[in-house]
Amino acid sequence: MTNPPSPCASSPTRAAGCRAASWPSTRVVLRRDMAEFGLVTIIEPSALAYALVRLGESFLYADVIAARKPDVETANRLQQAIIEGILP
Repeated sequence: MTNPPSPCASSPTRAAGCRAASWPSTRVVLRRDMAEFGLVTIIEPSALAYALVRLGESFLYADVIAARKPDVETANRLQQAIIEGILP
């Protein structure tokens, strides 16, 4: 059995719809991690969640945006660096 294609993958317009769903979910996870695990961020969770989603999109949709090969591994490393960044 094959999975149906993701509605997020076929166009930038559909990607915007996925962002609308991904951003709140990411924000909820960040706030949970702050409350339950003591995650400390240097920027408020809503802005951080939005940045993480947009960063991921820029690497995931690189073929559409900049004629580059999608690179999820780099996006993951960058997102991890942002979340685990050293506090000033």
